[in-house]
Amino acid sequence: MACCFVAISCATAETVLEVASPDGRVALAVSLDDDGAPSYTVSYDGKSVVRRSQLGVVCADGDYSRGLRRIDCSDVVVDRQRYELWTGPTSRIDHLRHRKTVRFANADGNEVLIDGVASDEGAAFRYRFEKPTGERREVLRERTFFRFTTRAKGWLTPYHAAGEHTPNDEDYFFRVAVGDPPIESRAKPAGWAMPALIEPSTSGPAVLLCESGDVGDFCGSHLVNGAEPGSYEIAFAAADETHQAPKSVPFSATPASTTPWALPWRVILVGEPRDFVTATLVTDVASPSRISDTSWIKPGRASWGWLSQHEGPYRREFFDKFTDLAAEYGWEYTTFDGGWWNADLQEISQHARQRGVRPLVWMYSGDCYDGQHRREKLDHYKACGAAGVKIDFWATQLQHGMQAIRDTLQDAAERELVVVLHGCPTPRGWHRTWPNLLSCEAVLGMESYIYDNRYPEKVAELNCVLPFTRNVAGPMDATPLRLAPLVGTQRTTTVAHELATPIVFTSGVIHYADGPEAYNALPAAAQTVLREAPAQWDESRCLVGEPGKRVVVARRSGDDWFIAGLNGQDQHSEVELDLSPYADARTLVAITDDAESGQFEIVEAPAVPAKWRYKVPARGGFVLLLNRRDDQSTAAAEVDPMGSGATKR
Repeated sequence: MACCFVAISCATAETVLEVASPDGRVALAVSLDDDGAPSYTVSYDGKSVVRRSQLGVVCADGDYSRGLRRIDCSDVVVDRQRYELWTGPTSRIDHLRHRKTVRFANADGNEVLIDGVASDEGAAFRYRFEKPTGERREVLRERTFFRFTTRAKGWLTPYHAAGEHTPNDEDYFFRVAVGDPPIESRAKPAGWAMPALIEPSTSGPAVLLCESGDVGDFCGSHLVNGAEPGSYEIAFAAADETHQAPKSVPFSATPASTTPWALPWRVILVGEPRDFVTATLVTDVASPSRISDTSWIKPGRASWGWLSQHEGPYRREFFDKFTDLAAEYGWEYTTFDGGWWNADLQEISQHARQRGVRPLVWMYSGDCYDGQHRREKLDHYKACGAAGVKIDFWATQLQHGMQAIRDTLQDAAERELVVVLHGCPTPRGWHRTWPNLLSCEAVLGMESYIYDNRYPEKVAELNCVLPFTRNVAGPMDATPLRLAPLVGTQRTTTVAHELATPIVFTSGVIHYADGPEAYNALPAAAQTVLREAPAQWDESRCLVGEPGKRVVVARRSGDDWFIAGLNGQDQHSEVELDLSPYADARTLVAITDDAESGQFEIVEAPAVPAKWRYKVPARGGFVLLLNRRDDQSTAAAEVDPMGSGATKR
């Protein structure tokens, strides 16, 4: 599937909009050629990272991709984005961006605007229709392309054709060359999903292609290979993505709205892959929160019994068991997943509330399309004591499905209910606009040990791709830290690797995938991670970032730092970390894997060394706990924490 690419002559293209980032490194330029066809480029330090690529949309009322003339262009607006995130790399955002808008008219005299943004993290643009107010407009095709060199490679995941449970953005990321056909992996492919990580050259910066926009205003978009080598173009959700929706729901394959109408932002992050782990450009361009009082929204950890006992029986004793697990470890939530209707919802919710645990209740997406039915369901769950809902099996990115998600988020917010989405599209900045959206699946998580026999082989690599791709777009419910074996499967990652994942990944609700027997058998230091590592972080840094190979992140909560690393390779990886920025910590506890036995090795150092070295085993990991010292005047010594200055236990 590819629309005809219109070649653009760089020699005859006039620049009509140019905006640079506050630090001057990222620049977005929009041009218009002699035939009135718009195009754009993105550069970094003066060098092109996205080559001249076509712009435009085709609507039912006319073509806005050629025959355009420029009317005017605004001055640069310095825009400061200050807001709070309940889930992500940091809780408080304070970013500058530069913004400009160019206005065009097509051959019929109708207008389209292109908003351009440049920040230190990358660039973004979108199409916007202002006039005439109240007129209905329908978009038939978007002619947005992304052109790279034919040598470019990347990490991409297939976008699935419609099926009973697809599309759901749940697949592996594959190392491919730009232009390679989509891989048939877990379902028939219909293109490539976003985010898509592209490396245009071996020496230059990387690019992450994302989407951001108000949920319900448009369909979800994905990428298909363009007609020109080294290019992708935007494609819309397919007309048959309706398998889980009620048959009475009137879906349309073409997004439509009344003006004024802003289409989604096309977000292009630019930099080193490690920069993407902490980037927030996707939410920087998203609409501000639509919830005035957010005091009731609480990120947190959750016990989750489904994977441990996914065949039941689902009785009160089962749900109470996992409620008690949450209470024991100080987790904020427990989730009553599929099968809760075999117990008394009011009774199991009451037990949770008595233990200081907030219940989340599984809900079917088909109950969310009819407004009255949806609100009755939410009222019932609220009356039974639920603090939120986990809504499953969306399997569509058509606009009507997105509208049902938006309406559900609004109705849930009015009832002070948090929301977790499953079987759903990748979030697109929605968690800023609707902060009660604490997490979304849209990822191949731990339950894949049951459903895909390739998962044990590929999970370590996948875990080292997700922080640079899927998790950049928004919170990711990967259901981490599974330790006990499942029937017919064997875990191939080490225990320390598993312990690191809830810190490496970000999610407003962390669903811990194992049961009390597995977690209670862990050493006390490992249990400290379960008890103290939160779901909301004050600050994050990526210390090591090689997609598919290894990742190390440092995250701060209050005065304490948690540093976690993953090795996605089938061979060991040498890591040397500069810990001098954390020299005011009181102690360092290193939780690693013993290379020979594969068991935990826990070392406590009396002071934080300036350097920390570790040979991470194949598919291994580590966690460092740094507690702030009372006396911050003591300088850090450069010692090996595995040496005489450390206590091994």
